[in-house]
Amino acid sequence: MKKLKTGILIKDKVYIRRLQKAIHTEYDQDIECIVFEDIENVCREAKRKQLDLVLIDETILVAYEKLSRFCAIAIVSGTRRYDRSNDYGVIYKFQHVDDLVANMVQIYEEHHGNARIIAFTGACGNCGTSVLAAACAKAIAAKKKKVLYIDGETATSESDYLKEADALGIACGKEIGIHNLYEEKAYARFRELLDEVKYDFIVMDVQNAMLQYRDFASLVQELVIVETREGRAQLRATKLKQMLQELANVRVIRNKVDLDEEEAEGNDMEVIPFFHTYDSGQLIDKLAELEIFDTWI
Repeated sequence: MKKLKTGILIKDKVYIRRLQKAIHTEYDQDIECIVFEDIENVCREAKRKQLDLVLIDETILVAYEKLSRFCAIAIVSGTRRYDRSNDYGVIYKFQHVDDLVANMVQIYEEHHGNARIIAFTGACGNCGTSVLAAACAKAIAAKKKKVLYIDGETATSESDYLKEADALGIACGKEIGIHNLYEEKAYARFRELLDEVKYDFIVMDVQNAMLQYRDFASLVQELVIVETREGRAQLRATKLKQMLQELANVRVIRNKVDLDEEEAEGNDMEVIPFFHTYDSGQLIDKLAELEIFDTWI
């Protein structure tokens, strides 16, 4: 297993020192401990995907549901009265370090089984969200991850953009009854799917009207808003970000159409080159090769 980045938010400073010493002595190659003074910094690092697990004192009031969308949570308790608390893991603080670490790993693995949802939406029409979402699905699949790609719009189908999905090992929403998320049955099937441990990532292309529904928006961990140079699109992107940044990790990306292939090299996620000289299939391949999605994998 990879080295577990573990945040610690516990009031007892003496206990923290003992815990750090025990983990450093026995599990230094397996666990990295990061001590925090307040929940705001914990949430900030969790949203940046810098934490895998957070140990939180049972006496500290935390919006567990919000934080659990970005990392696993273990509530540290001084009693053995319960093993679970509101569906979050509970760790008894006064136990041998081997047992404590085993509990930490179990809680992390249970949480990690849930698919991470990445949603793409456009600040205006025809700004490239479908192509970008398809490229993201392809890039993640290339890392040997299990990916479900859903085109949540009504006008297109996943096969329009990922004709080789089967060969890549990418599942498509239409195959399992999820296509137009505005349909009640499709959305119900989507909610059921979240309880099934089948995929590492769910990559979605959705109309921004879907994000007006808080029930849906609260499920998304990573939201990408694609804008263009057009003024109204930029204004709409800003409003969407302000509305949703408390629910998800939001990034606004500029679709910059006037870059050629050489100029595109080295661009980060904030400016994405769209090569208008390619068809959609070639364009998806080019974008996937830029490794712009590694921050999520």
